[in-house]
Amino acid sequence: MNQRNFIQSGFFYFVFTFSLLYILFFPVPYYLFPNVGSWFTSVLNPFVGWLGNLFGIREPFTHELWSDSTGHYLFTGFLVIFSFIASIFVSLLIKKDLSPKLVKWFHIFLSYYLALTLLKYGADKIFKHQFYLPEPNTLYTPVGQLTPDMLFWSTMGSSYSYTVFSGIIEIIPALLLLFRKTRLPGILISFAVLVNVVMLNFGFDITVKIYSSFLLLITIVLLAPYIKSLYSIFVKRENADIPLIGYEPQSRSGLLYYTLTKTFVIGLLLYESTGFYFATGNLNDDLSPKSELYGAYDVYLFTDNGKIIPASMSYPGRFRRVFFHRRDYFIVQTMDDKFIDYNVLVDKNKKTLTLYNSGWPAHHELTSELTYQIQENSLVIYGYFFDSYITLFSKKIDLKKLPLLGEKMHWTIDQFKN
Repeated sequence: MNQRNFIQSGFFYFVFTFSLLYILFFPVPYYLFPNVGSWFTSVLNPFVGWLGNLFGIREPFTHELWSDSTGHYLFTGFLVIFSFIASIFVSLLIKKDLSPKLVKWFHIFLSYYLALTLLKYGADKIFKHQFYLPEPNTLYTPVGQLTPDMLFWSTMGSSYSYTVFSGIIEIIPALLLLFRKTRLPGILISFAVLVNVVMLNFGFDITVKIYSSFLLLITIVLLAPYIKSLYSIFVKRENADIPLIGYEPQSRSGLLYYTLTKTFVIGLLLYESTGFYFATGNLNDDLSPKSELYGAYDVYLFTDNGKIIPASMSYPGRFRRVFFHRRDYFIVQTMDDKFIDYNVLVDKNKKTLTLYNSGWPAHHELTSELTYQIQENSLVIYGYFFDSYITLFSKKIDLKKLPLLGEKMHWTIDQFKN
């Protein structure tokens, strides 16, 4: 094996090892397929902890391979080093040139994995599960207090049409990736989509930087076999054959077997990416049913131990608004625009709210039970709020009348002025 082939083999084995191990160990929740990565957490978490100690990272830190956790960075770095060493070892051990079959099937595997991921993210957008409507408390949080990722998430979630459009833009290349004759345009569109996704994640500090970068790496690897032909066509202005990388049946029986198998696999991918939404009947999360308490409430009368507390900045801790979040949170906005969240357990029969696990350190390990009453668009809450007996009268806010959730299309600037 000459030096050039050694480098090519080494690079292939590095990408092969790193990609397969990353896909194997990184936990990704699926609807139909097993979350294989979660099978290894009991072994990987202590190992990641050991890596952190080895590199002098002080405890505590997140060992789990979640989003952009410290553990995720550590383990990804370890996989890079391990794959590099393994690629050199394998290249020295195997003197023969790369097997074209291995290269082809690896290319097909990465194409289908990328297609599955894009289908999942695309469906999440089309059915409004990734970029959902901003929560009531978010709508009343001053923009300057929002993190960049929350601001981006809320902006995207406020537009149904653009969220669906962005989902379609991911589904189109995913479908193209599944067929060898359309794979190249699928890869090119995927590359453009994922460059944008990676820039959004870094630009808005969204915590899927590592995973989105990995998907972009896969796209670059898939694009590599076509670079020479694309360079000849678009730069040198010469004719060149575009390689068709994929399985080609050699007989009628092989064609039948291939067609049935591929149809079954594509069906599984489509079911994995969309089955949850059809099974639950939630095809537009904006319209999904919410709890009776869900929403935002203006507190127009508030008492603390029998004393009426006026809505004034002289009483910064007085409740200004309260919110009920879809994920079982009760959130208080005080007069000085601080937001304090509590997990809440609602008992509809007893009409009680049990608050616990507060975001405020003074209440973190305590629980409190309040009683509530709903009267048309009004909500009354009373009881011992930890060490004080409070009563609050509030009026539900019609969130659809807020500018962000109101009229979606203005054809002229006159509509903004009026």
